Amino acid sequence: MTFCALSSAKGMDIKMNISIVGDKCVGCHACEQACPVACIEFKENPEGFCYPVIKKDNCIDCNKCANSCPVLNKPKVNKIKQVYAGWVLKQDIIKKSSSGGVFASLAQSVLSENGKVYGCAYDDELKPRHIGIDDNNELFKLQGSKYVESDIGNTYGKIEKQLKKGEKVLFSGTPCQCAGLRRYLGKEYDNLIVVDIICHGVPSRKLFKSYISYLETKKRGRLVSFDFRNKDKHGWSLTYKYKIEKRKRIKEYQGIASLSSYYYGFLAGFMYRQCCYQCPFANPDRISDITLGDYWGIEKIDPNNNNYQGVSAIIVNTETGKRLLEKVSGEVQLVESTFEKVSIQNSNLLHPTSKNQLREVIYSEYQKYGYEYIAKKYLRTPHYCLELVKSAIPNNKRQKIKKIIKRK
Repeated sequence: MTFCALSSAKGMDIKMNISIVGDKCVGCHACEQACPVACIEFKENPEGFCYPVIKKDNCIDCNKCANSCPVLNKPKVNKIKQVYAGWVLKQDIIKKSSSGGVFASLAQSVLSENGKVYGCAYDDELKPRHIGIDDNNELFKLQGSKYVESDIGNTYGKIEKQLKKGEKVLFSGTPCQCAGLRRYLGKEYDNLIVVDIICHGVPSRKLFKSYISYLETKKRGRLVSFDFRNKDKHGWSLTYKYKIEKRKRIKEYQGIASLSSYYYGFLAGFMYRQCCYQCPFANPDRISDITLGDYWGIEKIDPNNNNYQGVSAIIVNTETGKRLLEKVSGEVQLVESTFEKVSIQNSNLLHPTSKNQLREVIYSEYQKYGYEYIAKKYLRTPHYCLELVKSAIPNNKRQKIKKIIKRK
């Protein structure tokens, strides 16, 4: 049943539940949290993605699960108001951030008003999950990109309780997670700020865990951290760093994205959840107050405002978002831009990622033969030796070399 069919059924004596969403489910857990009799649980499929399962004996046919689904009932969208390129002026913040560090500045503003900030963090087993923080010293947990599906858990219910108490809350997540929160709440709150990210799609947590095990076997140690967007050597770019503990010593490994099998597959779009390839939120109409992402391509679009440590694309969608950005304007360098410029190298602002035919093959063979098999067969860049050379040269020096070659 489509969204239109569901909408037309309102007010009629038709019993529906979340099972009608099928593989369009985004895994936001809004239905699970909305169920008044706790008859929904999310179970992992063979690929490692979780989908809702209804305990039919307990279901009271209230339809609350279907009504809370952001796919079956898309929340109100906001038209874009302002677009900026920007970066935080404090070096300690921007170095820990994926791009320009603007999220951290927004979060600090909310925390300074005794508010709470929710976002994705790794737990002790490096499993990405949404947590809430109320202390600035914990902000580092939410900084940086985690290119894995995050477990929302019961986050929406916690946020609702805090909003009703009058507490200020900032929630950050993928567009579908933000849409799930909006649908779960079912009403507007003046003390809520929603920030979404420009999202490509999400691989499963199971696949990422297998990748970690693969690295541990390869390096003969225990992986203690993984940073998808480390700036130590290459500055603002697609580079990773992870740490392996071996015989009570920590060794660091880093490189550009194409040298990591998981990272390479992520960027190629081989490993996303089924719904990501038909995402209803990958378009210019945003459901958040502010949309954040990397301002890829700014070195060509506006070279005078390119920052080696990172530039954020900031899309202000509501008056709530505008007011929050104004509060931090003294801490952030802002340069006016346009949606057209930002979307040139951020195509997911216009449409979902196209589904590659290898997607089904990779997950099928992963289930049969394991991660190492698909890593060697499908997740290796065809220009591996060239990429090794590139990885040895810092990103800023590579940019200078490119300029010299072009002049010639």
